Amino acid sequence: CGKDYTIIMEQAMPADTTFKRKFLFYFNLACVRMILYPLCRSVTGVERLPEGAFIIACNHRSLIDGLYVVNELSRARRRAMHMIAYQEPFAHWFYGRILRINGCIPLDRRTPETRAECLRMALGFLAAGEPVGIFPEAHLSRTERMRTARPGVALLALESGAPVVPVGTKGTQRVLEP
Repeated sequence: CGKDYTIIMEQAMPADTTFKRKFLFYFNLACVRMILYPLCRSVTGVERLPEGAFIIACNHRSLIDGLYVVNELSRARRRAMHMIAYQEPFAHWFYGRILRINGCIPLDRRTPETRAECLRMALGFLAAGEPVGIFPEAHLSRTERMRTARPGVALLALESGAPVVPVGTKGTQRVLEP
């Protein structure tokens, strides 16, 4: 990872993280939880998450999926969970801040080099013992069926040796339709 490893370690929220960063992280978790709590009813199996680095592979039915999965798993672990997300939402004044506070990884899909840089950053987080989340379908599924998965999850798993944890969301398309 080279010089990127320093940036990655700062974003991973180790024990020496500043008070301001910790406050923003936990305040963000609490606010998002209050907003999503009436909409999202149950989360099960969080206690079975492995310690250390792992890869979350989640289906993608709604625009709220990423925010919900990141928030719930970060809250359960009390550390940032780094979700790979397209770069466009990072430009939004409000949603972009939430993504940055949660430690999400922007994916610029314009060139192969920028996509490779995103995967290198994800591998850096995994090497630092942090979980990384990815939507294998890469896009919202507008039907009940999952779309064909892209190779990103398999590539991260093979390169890092981290276990893949499948996560399913159900009914989120009724909260915020694609």
